[in-house]
Amino acid sequence: MRRLGSPTSNRGQVTTEFSVLLALIAVGCILAVLVLGNGIGGLFPDPSPDPSGHQPFMPPKSSPDVRFPTSIEQCLNDGWQDFTALDFESQADCENYVNDQAP
Repeated sequence: MRRLGSPTSNRGQVTTEFSVLLALIAVGCILAVLVLGNGIGGLFPDPSPDPSGHQPFMPPKSSPDVRFPTSIEQCLNDGWQDFTALDFESQADCENYVNDQAP
């Protein structure tokens, strides 16, 4: 008597068909990755020079010499104007800074 649903004579054929189908899906996935990879790669520009002549931002190689007053004498005779990083408005601002920094 034969069983219904899974004939014994077709079992090998079903396995072969399943293997072929699985192989086709794998090949399709590989092709999709290749096609999408090329498509996505085109979304990002090459790091080639800008045709407009603009150069990318490059930070300075060394920072400028930043000085701070350490004594009142450095603030006298317009010396307070040498400390541009602190943006003093007067000699008194410079002297106050020195006094506030004292231990």
